[in-house]
Amino acid sequence: MRPNVGSADRAVRIWGGIAFLSIAILGLGLFDGMIGGIVCATVGAIMLISGAVAYCPGYAIVGMGTCPAPKDKRAQ
Repeated sequence: MRPNVGSADRAVRIWGGIAFLSIAILGLGLFDGMIGGIVCATVGAIMLISGAVAYCPGYAIVGMGTCPAPKDKRAQ
C-alpha cells in the first residue's frame, strides 16, 4: 500500500474522525437514535484509520491522491 493521503488531508481526516467518534460516544444529540450513533462511529473510525495510515481505498479506486509524488533518487 503506497500512501495516497497528503499531510493536510491526513490532519482533516484525523480531526474529523475524532469529532465524529466524540459525537457518537458522547451522544451529543446531533443524530437521534442508535442508527445515528452507529453511523457517526463508523464514519469516524474510517476517517481516523485512513488518516493514521495515510491511505484511502477510495482514492486508490479512482486513481487519485493528495500525497506528493516521491522524488526519484536516480534523477540526481
